[in-house]
Amino acid sequence: MKTIKIKSPAKINIGLKVVGKRADGYHDIETIFQMIDLCDDIVLTESAGAITLHSDNKDIPTDEKNLAYRAAKLLRDRTGVDKGVRIEIGKHIPISAGLGGGSSNAAAALLGLNYIWDLGLSKDELLPTAKSIGADVPLFLSCPRAMGTGRGDELQTLPVKSKFYVILLNPRLHISTEWVYRNLKLELTKNKNDIRIIKFMFERDEIEKAASLMFNDLESVVTEKYSVIADMKEALLSAGAAGSSMSGSGSTVFGIFKDYPSAEKAVESLKLVPAVSKQGHEKWTLFLAENITGLHEVYPREVIV
Repeated sequence: MKTIKIKSPAKINIGLKVVGKRADGYHDIETIFQMIDLCDDIVLTESAGAITLHSDNKDIPTDEKNLAYRAAKLLRDRTGVDKGVRIEIGKHIPISAGLGGGSSNAAAALLGLNYIWDLGLSKDELLPTAKSIGADVPLFLSCPRAMGTGRGDELQTLPVKSKFYVILLNPRLHISTEWVYRNLKLELTKNKNDIRIIKFMFERDEIEKAASLMFNDLESVVTEKYSVIADMKEALLSAGAAGSSMSGSGSTVFGIFKDYPSAEKAVESLKLVPAVSKQGHEKWTLFLAENITGLHEVYPREVIV
């Protein structure tokens, strides 16, 4: 029986504009996705019949509420394969944090199962299943950087020319994406922020300039209820980040740094920032990561089809 181990990377949103509400209840957005090397560890082991899921994190579901489980079930139903799989998830990406961890796990499951079940499907053939699981899942099948439109699942591959470093601060708040969009005041998002300018700066490899232009239309909703979002942005900018923004619908906030020495210096600086709230709870957890430039950095050769 086959076993495969796969890294399941997080993503950040370098700019997120909400364009409008769709007839299906979702929202049209414009965003730039960037994969980073903060990864979960996925192990898939072929089994005789059942789909089972196990994790070292007790807070994630192990049934059909889990996107990786759902991916396995959908793929089996659509291909008619009669095999099963044991899915093991080692969680490192914070949960419900705007980093796409669940979607990434689902994509990793699709890629890995394509290999261990000997399906021989191309990425294009896996995409319909990915889209039916969630709007972010296609990204993790496709490319390390992309401009997303529609629900975020219509992707334009963007070149990645160089490395940069990312400090992420996560306040251990689980924020519902549905709640954020429900409370969004669309009339307040009609501003001059333009994703295309950030895209242009990336094409010129002007990382710091692109970072300085970052914005997230969902940030105001989350900050209104959770002031720690603004605290984290201020801390990152004070530590020397070229720009800082909330990722996705939160609650993680990240800052971009042009090189490792400046990021390392910022980490040391942030360690000195009081990170405990008045109630005595830890305000945030810090992660240092770098951008992914190619899928070969995270996925085994067998799953890159």
